Amino acid sequence: MTEDPASNLSDTACILILALEPDFTVLYASPSIQYISGYTEQDLEGKSPFLIVHQEDIPRISKELLVHTLADGATVQIFYRLITQNGKTIECESTITVVYDMIVATIGAYQETTKSKERARTAPLVSLAFQKHSTISASLDQDSAHELRVALILNRSSFSLPVMFASSQIAAMLNITPDEIKLTSLWDCMTEPSLEPTQLAFERAKDNEAVSYVTFTWQDPRSHLPDAFTKAVEAVICCSSDGILLIMRVLNSDEVSTAASSSSFTNFIALPPPVPFPSTQLHSGMDTSESEHNDSGSSSSK
Repeated sequence: MTEDPASNLSDTACILILALEPDFTVLYASPSIQYISGYTEQDLEGKSPFLIVHQEDIPRISKELLVHTLADGATVQIFYRLITQNGKTIECESTITVVYDMIVATIGAYQETTKSKERARTAPLVSLAFQKHSTISASLDQDSAHELRVALILNRSSFSLPVMFASSQIAAMLNITPDEIKLTSLWDCMTEPSLEPTQLAFERAKDNEAVSYVTFTWQDPRSHLPDAFTKAVEAVICCSSDGILLIMRVLNSDEVSTAASSSSFTNFIALPPPVPFPSTQLHSGMDTSESEHNDSGSSSSK
């Protein structure tokens, strides 16, 4: 007998990628969507995400998506009722971020827990930190109304955080293609001084199933020579059951001087409160196999 997707959903969250267009077509849904909604990835891809939203909530959610799209929103939380394939109603929460020509989101059943309270506390702080420089960002694409950002999906089950998927804008922003970075450890993509604070931010985000903010110096993983391509970036971290979303933007020269001081803020906002969440081509571009990634060859041993 099929398990009711509306039961036992504690801490389960999936990833959804939507096209940045009026219909917000689903480009990709991660496997945990079936556990949450009863629908498979194939049921939803190429269709409207409102297929699984309660009819009464659709006008409000559609308006919220439009507003946050125009504002290049980051780690914005929205709440709504989801209708499962079996007709059950689930209270859900999503954390959405605009990434150039798409929206990336984590979706999970909403339950008032310590972790959900932590997400509610940190999401606005992370959003503020990530967006405060956007209007003067050097990464603004003059041919688009949206800031140049890149999304990575990382394998959370491996400490080395190998890249399973990278959005196509990574070539323009960081001089490396999605295929070239596939299965590369995230730790190989940053300079040595960035490792410890960034690893700490990731671990805290994973422990709390929360969102976090981090700044680090990106380094081309294909070369660790002194003259290797580097960029100062800031990023938001969003956790799901199927992987970790990392959304990055490049810091311009005026912002780099403040990046170093951001690491302490990063670690602080990821902490719990002091008092006692496309297409076939997209699927083919994502590799979730741990067996293909050899941790012993990564810089996780650093």
